[in-house]
Order: sequence, then structure tokens, then C-alpha cells
Amino acid sequence: MELDILLWLQSLATPWLDAIFGAITKLGSEYLYLAAMCFLYWCVEVRGALRLFVLFFLTVYLGATIKECTARLRPFQEYPTLIQPRFTETAGDMSFPSAHTLHSTVFWGYLAMVVRRRWLYILAPILVVLIGFSRLYLGLHWPTDVLGGLLLGLVVLGFAYVTLRLLASMPIRARFPVTLVLAVVPLFFYALFPTHSGAQSMGVLFGATVGHLVERQYIHFPVRRAWWQQALKLIIGLSGALLLMLGLSSVLAPWQTSIDAIRVTAGANPPILGRGLADWAGEIPTLVRYALVALWCTFVAPAIFRVLFGRDPAE
Repeated sequence: MELDILLWLQSLATPWLDAIFGAITKLGSEYLYLAAMCFLYWCVEVRGALRLFVLFFLTVYLGATIKECTARLRPFQEYPTLIQPRFTETAGDMSFPSAHTLHSTVFWGYLAMVVRRRWLYILAPILVVLIGFSRLYLGLHWPTDVLGGLLLGLVVLGFAYVTLRLLASMPIRARFPVTLVLAVVPLFFYALFPTHSGAQSMGVLFGATVGHLVERQYIHFPVRRAWWQQALKLIIGLSGALLLMLGLSSVLAPWQTSIDAIRVTAGANPPILGRGLADWAGEIPTLVRYALVALWCTFVAPAIFRVLFGRDPAE
């Protein structure tokens, strides 16, 4: 049944549809979401953006863990002679659940939940459906992958709704220790799931929460400013994050090579629950790289904004 659906969609393929759905599927890029969350953090509302950081990258971690456990092959891997995939560079891991669908459900669903604007109530489900459908049209996922990603995303949003209600009723003095605990949790989660995706998501979460704690304690950068100052924030912040991402990749490359050599000597990777020390240490460079980039986003860049534009008058 699922194969029949994908074959039917393949029969509809045209170059211009490929271009359209390829562009739509790239809207589900984690890097695009990270840039959007930085914009929200720097220019809109700090605490709300941090909550989205936490929720989103916990979701990335959850989805990657399920993918590793289910280890389901993608359609073009299972039927290479029947399914002709496009944009395979967006399909680097296992199939279930669809990460693009899961991430878009959580990101846009959370924004709709907290912003509460009619246009966003309309836009959010349209984008989620289009991104999910693009994964089917391009031959990159099974229909149940997309459905699973959607349902899992809705469960995460339900959890987020309950958590937000609890935070709203929590005394302000109690929120700092809660955030402090959240800063340590990513390291524990990485130890449980020491893979590349786990290192990326937990590195971002660790760096973002630590940076936020220090920034709120000492910096208090200005969030709302004139449009040209907001534009300058984005240019400085995103350029710095990109340069740091590329630069750290080169700096940490020798460390990663040395660890990879140890892992090869140790033998093939065991299952998740049986990973050895070499596997645990294997993605430490990735963890450090993404943590430092996130620290730039929530502490270093805001400190630069404070120097350039002054202190937040609301603080």
C-alpha cells in the first residue's frame, strides 16, 4: 500500500514540481530553524525564544533516538530500482519518523500556540502538511514515517502546553534553578545517546542554556530596537555563528581524526545501550562545536549588542 502511494507520486513527477517540493523540503532544515530561533531571541523575546530552543532541540534528540532504535530503511534504500529519490542530501539517516515533519510540527505548532494570531493558525498547518508531503513526493519517506512524525510532534506540543502552564504558575525566583538544571540535562542525554545527531542537538541545548543564564545575570542586551539596529544584529549574529561553525570544524578536525582512529581500532559500533568509551568520546568534538556556536548566539553576540546599543531599558 505505502509503496503504491509512492509509485503513484513518482508518476506525477516533473522538473518544475521537483524544484517546488525541493524548495519546500529545505524549509525543514535544522539550520534554517536555528537561524529563525536566533532572530526570535535577538529581536523579539528572549525567554520565549529560549523555551523554543529547549523544546525544539529536545525534539531533535527524541526523533534521532527513535530513528536509531527503529533503523527503518528509506523507500529508495529498500526499493532502489523502483523509487527514484530527489534531494537525497536532505535524507542522511534512517527513515522513521520523518524528522522534517516532526520538526516543522513542533516549531510552527509552538509559535502558533504562543503567538495566538489567526494568520499563524492558518500558516502553521499548511507548512507542516506541505513539508510532510514533499518528503513523500521526493521519495525520501514512507507515508507512515510522515504520519509518525506528525503524531509525535503533536504529543510533544501537548507536553509543551502543560509545561508552559506550570512555568507560568512558578514563582520567578524558582525559574533560575530550573534553567540551571536544564543546562546540565543535555550532557546526561548525550551520554545516553552518543551519536552525531545527539551531539549536535545536545551541544546546542547545553550552549544555549548556559549562555542564557550568564547573559540574563550580567548583560541584559537590548531586544527591541529600530529596524536598522535589528538588521545589524542579524548580520553580526548570523555571520559570527557561520564563521564560528566553519572555523571550529577546521580547528577540531585533528581531534576528531584521532578519536576516529581509536574507534576503528576498537571495532564496529555496538548498539546504543552497549556503546563503549570510544563511541562516547567519538562525537565530543561535535558536541563542543555546537555548544560554542550556541554560546555565541545566547551570550557573546548579545554582549556585542549590549556594547553597540546599550542596556535593555525593560530590565
